[in-house]
Amino acid sequence: MGKDIDITDISRLMEWDETSFHWLYREYYKSLVAHAMRLIGDAPCAEDIVEELFVHIYDTRQTFTSFQALRNYLYSSVYHRCIDNLRHNKTVNLFAQDPTLRGEAMTEEDDEASFREEFYRRLFKVIDSMPPRQRAVFVAAMEGKSNKEIALELGVSVDTVKTQKKRGMKTLREEMGDGRMAKALNLLLLYYIITPN
Repeated sequence: MGKDIDITDISRLMEWDETSFHWLYREYYKSLVAHAMRLIGDAPCAEDIVEELFVHIYDTRQTFTSFQALRNYLYSSVYHRCIDNLRHNKTVNLFAQDPTLRGEAMTEEDDEASFREEFYRRLFKVIDSMPPRQRAVFVAAMEGKSNKEIALELGVSVDTVKTQKKRGMKTLREEMGDGRMAKALNLLLLYYIITPN
């Protein structure tokens, strides 16, 4: 019942009760899996890595003083777990010469990766809150399907698909804010939502 509350105070999250863990999973699971997927390209393995991280957090109940510190820890942990996975699979040599895959200090590339993951976390959160049909249209569009393909799949008209896209875009623009997030959102909408016919 209380599982779907929105936690905005880091000290509340640090109580690490059932509600805290449910909130953490709901907020970060999808974006962390997407982050792992970009590193290792294996969906089941990416899911295992993220789930193991959540188990580790549950077991250790670490303390964080801010949500930014928590986010940095989550994405950094997934990154290092992915590299360990690649090492165990003897493919680490492919990355040995790439400076963006070495070192523990946060770099500009790490900051950019952190922004991307926060962007997708917020994006998925808004999409998940959409009405069922609107959400289905957006998910299908982001899979690269055309308006006609989405209409056939959902059993609706192409005009209905276009209407749901417009309403969804309005919601996203209102919820994602302005500045850098808005610019990234506009590029994503142009590529996945606006351009396809």
